[in-house]
Amino acid sequence: MGALAALACLSCQTYDFEPVQPLAIAQTTIGGTVVTRKAKPNIMLVVDKSGSMNDKIDPGCSSGSCPTRLSEMKQAMDTFLSKYGDTGRLGLAVFPNATQLDACVKGQVVTDIVQSADVDAELKAAASSINDTIQSIGSGGLPAVGGTPTAATLAEIGKLASLQSPDRDDFVLLLTDGLPNCNASLDRKTCQCVTGQTPCDDNRNCLDQMQVVNTIDSLRQKGIRVIVVGFGADTGASIALPVLNAMAEHGGFARKCETAADCGGTDTCDQVGTEKYCSTRFFQAANAQELATKLSEIGALLPGVDPCVYELESKPEDPRLLAVYVGLDGAEPTKVEPGPDTWTFVETGNAGSVTFTGDICQNLRNASDLHPVNVEIRLVQPL
Repeated sequence: MGALAALACLSCQTYDFEPVQPLAIAQTTIGGTVVTRKAKPNIMLVVDKSGSMNDKIDPGCSSGSCPTRLSEMKQAMDTFLSKYGDTGRLGLAVFPNATQLDACVKGQVVTDIVQSADVDAELKAAASSINDTIQSIGSGGLPAVGGTPTAATLAEIGKLASLQSPDRDDFVLLLTDGLPNCNASLDRKTCQCVTGQTPCDDNRNCLDQMQVVNTIDSLRQKGIRVIVVGFGADTGASIALPVLNAMAEHGGFARKCETAADCGGTDTCDQVGTEKYCSTRFFQAANAQELATKLSEIGALLPGVDPCVYELESKPEDPRLLAVYVGLDGAEPTKVEPGPDTWTFVETGNAGSVTFTGDICQNLRNASDLHPVNVEIRLVQPL
């Protein structure tokens, strides 16, 4: 009697099928395909360090230590990176790269996407280093000055080879406190200014919505999704909402909902075609606490992978129909019995998952090219 088994090799992340002997309680094996773990996503953090980031969170604050957008952003990013640093392979870009002569120089990549084989310790170390850089914004070589050249910065990010992986999901997480400007080709006499009035005092203060949306579209064509986070009171203004909403929609990561309660605040849950979206499509936050909450929501939505959890495509009629085999350091897999220190089956909807614990889970988290772990999960179903 024949059977199908999925062989998941953590070092190469591929799977194959081979005949196996069915369990005694089964007469034959059918459709027992296991989905192998996806590689963790690439995530380029693109952080606004324009001059407005120095603005106070509360304009009425008169003490000598009023929290600013910059200080609150740093606090929230510290929380986010500490919790979700191993969600994916991170990189960091900041914008603008302003000088005394030009406030609109496009941003720069400070740290390219870390080239890790999804080893948690390496990803966390990279996240810690990126956090150190973020905490240094506003001093030294990363002053918070200048305009908001969002389109030009995203165009540069879109050229990165490290953000165009055929075997990984690719994301840009854009955190900005203002509207895109710095497009000198716009006409100040006819454009809408970022402050809302027309005409504008300078071409580069024109609202650059069309160019930034077109740039985001070009990133989407390369398979890069753009997550838009608006931080500070300005992003909730009437002029800002349609711009940031359009950026979120075109970025492919707009906030979805089932009811208005999922959106919070005064947001509505709008039906758009076959999908439902919050009326505020982007992730909006006014202070550090709100920003930390929104970043946590994003972290939970990102397709990060727990190396100790294997999702099944179909649910076994009985958990006893599952047979699990594990081989460390490339060794031939041997059968492992279920238990609190080995593995358990968790039923989820129409399918389920195998969750590894104890030493097996630790070996899965530390797997590398030098220390591969082979896992076979055999799902046997009787006729």
